[in-house]
Formats: sequence, C-alpha cells, structure tokens
Amino acid sequence: MLPLTYTLETERCRLRAPSESDLPAIFEASREPGFCDGMAWSPPATLEEMREPLRQNLERWRQGQSFTFTIEDKATGEFLGRISIRNLGKPGVWNIGYFLRPRHQGRGYMTEAGRAVMRLGFEALGAEEIEACCTLWNRRSERVLQRLRMTFVEYVPEGLKKGDTWVPENRMSRRRSASP
Repeated sequence: MLPLTYTLETERCRLRAPSESDLPAIFEASREPGFCDGMAWSPPATLEEMREPLRQNLERWRQGQSFTFTIEDKATGEFLGRISIRNLGKPGVWNIGYFLRPRHQGRGYMTEAGRAVMRLGFEALGAEEIEACCTLWNRRSERVLQRLRMTFVEYVPEGLKKGDTWVPENRMSRRRSASP
C-alpha cells in the first residue's frame, strides 16, 4: 500500500518509517518517570529489547495493517516522537496512537503530526472513522485529540492493562463526514 520510503511533511515535521537509528531516543524517553504510564507497553530494560517491536512495525507496514511514523524536526532531523495509524480489524475504522519525547511536549508538534496522519487516513487509507483512546488523567493527550476534531464516544473502564491493573480510558473518534 505505502512504500517504506513514504513520508509526510508538515510545516515543522517530517514523518517517516521507523528505523534502528530511532531506538536510542525512544529508549532514553522511556527512562523518563511516568513516560510509559499511559501506553500499552512498559519501558524496555535494554535497547536490544526494542529491535523486535521495530521489526513488527515494519512488517505491519509492509502488510498495510499499520503505519508507524517517526516524527522528526524537519530542520534538524532530531527525533521528536512517534505516531501510528492502524487498522484493528473493523472495516473502515482506523486507530491512532502517539507519543512525544517529554522535552518537546506543549509546542504543538503532535497536533501538527496528527493532522497529517488524519488526512492520510481519510484520503489515502479510505478510513470512514479514526479513533483513539487516552487515559483519563492524560489531559494533554485528550487536548491533542480535541484539536484533531475528535469527540468523546465512550468511557472504557478496562481500557489499558498495566501489569495486573486496568486503567480506564476515554475513546474518542472523528468520522470522515466531519472532515475537510
């Protein structure tokens, strides 16, 4: 569907397929206290543990199931974060998830990248609806979703499992009809 060389560009960001060169920055970010709390994955113990998820991301890309983009600063090439759009098996419904390194949060990068990925979903992937979930306490993530014109759909009491504990989430979405 999309070649691994496919990129998206925004005013300040370049979004490209992930690579091994991203792993040290992700590993460093995962060391920040609380960084992984709102995500399904736990911090890796070693850099080596990150190679298999990278391989899986690239395989899913090749299969057209999921497109994980590294977000980098267009001017400097610095790794800012990641954003993914994936089909979870519901026809016409895609899901986005993302993270930004803590030192780059609060500057609008994720909203900028999110708009580009939403456009890709509706225009190139044929999405009828794009959804996302965020933990109740992650107000910054919720504000990003609101800026992407997503609206509340439902409260999910068993949204994200961290260890043996369920973390509640809100599911939000936007339908194609709400786009330009």
